[in-house]
Amino acid sequence: MRDLFIIVGCWAISFLFNGIEAGLTSIDPVRLRHHVKLNRPAAVRLDRLLKTPERLLVTVLLVTNLADILALLLLTRLLVFRFGTAGFAFTIVIALPIYLFVLGVLPKSLLRRFPFRALSPLARLLEISMITLWPVLAAGAALGRLFLPAQQRGARLFAAREELKQITTQSEREGSLTATERAMIHNVVDFQNVTARDVMQPLSKVASLKPDSAVEDIFHMSRSSGFDRLPV
Repeated sequence: MRDLFIIVGCWAISFLFNGIEAGLTSIDPVRLRHHVKLNRPAAVRLDRLLKTPERLLVTVLLVTNLADILALLLLTRLLVFRFGTAGFAFTIVIALPIYLFVLGVLPKSLLRRFPFRALSPLARLLEISMITLWPVLAAGAALGRLFLPAQQRGARLFAAREELKQITTQSEREGSLTATERAMIHNVVDFQNVTARDVMQPLSKVASLKPDSAVEDIFHMSRSSGFDRLPV
């Protein structure tokens, strides 16, 4: 009976941390920054944890895998003790759908829908997990630096143009930017993909005058083109 309680507990931990993993990759950084500006404790704590995303993700994966392995070992021992060698087959039949759907697909589908609301109350749990597993993470990081030296990267203000557009849209909702200012920023960002052909007139179609053009020709050109200023 004790093994059964431990198995269910490990599955609950695995369910929770599998969902956290999906939530971490789906959380909206703009919304998180907004709540941090409002000085909400859960958001501030979560933002602090996300300053080291690699360590946070490794912690989540480590806890998930440890819980999965321990539950599987105890389940195998329990079924083999009760059914003999047939217990191995029963373990596969029972564990496969649980690990594949209940612990794999279900929590990720749930937390991807509302990652911020789900992760905010779990920020304290994540912080405790990172502190508890700090020796393991530090040893792994040291080995990683030893065998895979990090390459220096230049700092950049935004991860992508889409993130900048998201930030300006959120700022418009909060009243920090007007609709015109937001549209101007979006136009500047999108202008990077515009070619000269999209905004310039081909030289062969430009209405222009020669230095020796007669006055009558100038008036005619102005009337036909609709411009009162013409290049020479």
